[in-house]
Amino acid sequence: MWQDSESVYADGEDWDWIWLRVIRTRQGKPRKTAYRVMRPAERAVFDALPQELTIYRGYIGEDGEYGLSWSLKRDRAEWFARRYPTMDCERFIATMTISKSEAIAFFEREDEIVINNLYFDIGRRARIERLSPGLHVAA
Repeated sequence: MWQDSESVYADGEDWDWIWLRVIRTRQGKPRKTAYRVMRPAERAVFDALPQELTIYRGYIGEDGEYGLSWSLKRDRAEWFARRYPTMDCERFIATMTISKSEAIAFFEREDEIVINNLYFDIGRRARIERLSPGLHVAA
């Protein structure tokens, strides 16, 4: 369901709850089964990632850096920031360095890192870059 969701903002609280239940029991204890949200090949990639990750998030408008979905690749984030070329709005890329323990999952299709943003202040950690107007970035 996560990978087929185009925009999770409308149901943001629901997704926060779902991801929290992926990583923690109702009693707040870490789940040993959290990795099951990834395919075995994705788990292998995730396990091989370094302990410190630089991640990127492309978005339009203000405050888009607070999302759960980030990318390991800057060009992928830029694609997301520019994918609707007819929209008249500012486009941004947020860059942040996190510990791998702050990541919940890796999904190969978009080089996506889902972060556990409930436990740290993205606004204080992310570096925000305003993109210059430009053409749509090809997929």
